[in-house]
Amino acid sequence: MPIQVTKGDERTQPAEYVEVSGIYTHPDRRGRGYAGFLMREVATRILARGTIPFLHCHTTNSGAIALYRPLGFTPFQTVTAAIFSAT
Repeated sequence: MPIQVTKGDERTQPAEYVEVSGIYTHPDRRGRGYAGFLMREVATRILARGTIPFLHCHTTNSGAIALYRPLGFTPFQTVTAAIFSAT
């Protein structure tokens, strides 16, 4: 059965910013540079259009943060979210 190694895309576009989203590498294929390569490709395309790439992740997601920082992404703000139930 084929395994999807990695994926990534663009999403929200507030003003001159474009969100990098969905960067994911299959757990069996992590640590080989696939996500870093994909992040650079997506960010380069966003920058080529004259827009600014951004992304979000949980502050506890140390793996993602370790990937994003060397690529030039830095923390901008922390957002607190609440989940409400209809019941």
